[in-house]
Amino acid sequence: MLLVDDNIINQKVAARLLAKLNCEVDIASDGYEAITRATAPGAAYQIILMDIQMPGLDGIAATRAIKAQLGPTSPPIVAMTAYSMPDDAARFVEAGLDDYLAKPVKHQQLAQMLARWVAAPDSEAPAPPAAPTPAPAIVDPEVLKQLLQLGGEEFTAELYGEFIEETTDLLAQINAHWQATEIEKLHPLLHQLKGTAGTLGLTKLATQALALEKAIKQQQTQVLASGLPELNQIFALFIANYPGLLTASAA
Repeated sequence: MLLVDDNIINQKVAARLLAKLNCEVDIASDGYEAITRATAPGAAYQIILMDIQMPGLDGIAATRAIKAQLGPTSPPIVAMTAYSMPDDAARFVEAGLDDYLAKPVKHQQLAQMLARWVAAPDSEAPAPPAAPTPAPAIVDPEVLKQLLQLGGEEFTAELYGEFIEETTDLLAQINAHWQATEIEKLHPLLHQLKGTAGTLGLTKLATQALALEKAIKQQQTQVLASGLPELNQIFALFIANYPGLLTASAA
């Protein structure tokens, strides 16, 4: 199958989830690469998992191009996007996608979706490690447990380490654009933060980023003025509790 996502952390998590379901995965990092891979001579993907908001060419445009070229031989294309609006699923289907998964994608949801569209092989069923005790209201314990099951403590620590570096840079850009009143530049940065935070179970951070995305669309500058400091505070709280999170997971 083909996984299309521009975010490296999302790619790693989704690829591990699919590997646990005994799926062979190719990865495309943007819409143009997705079209190239999906329509290449000899390509025979059973399904395509498509991120929606990507730089260059988004998932909806890529889906339309793939289906236009492949016609009835096109594999099912499933939208994957983070913390979307309630009516997004219908919008994706109207745009030509066949199904929809909300991030963070859980193992059971992914397995159920594959069962609808693909004759998937039996998944692995590894014995779960000891359940971690995450910092309260900071990391979703189910997501953390799933990450540990996918790759163990080293894989999980690597993901959170990359997330800290990525988010530190994103927040620096967000704060700079806000100070310069470059509000139009905030949306793609908040969307990226929302998606990665959701994938790693930082629900409060992802939800706050979503609220700020909505505020930009609705031109609610007062919401942005109060919400951006809160976004920084939520991330700072995660950083403060991160060492304890790993210690608890190793117990």
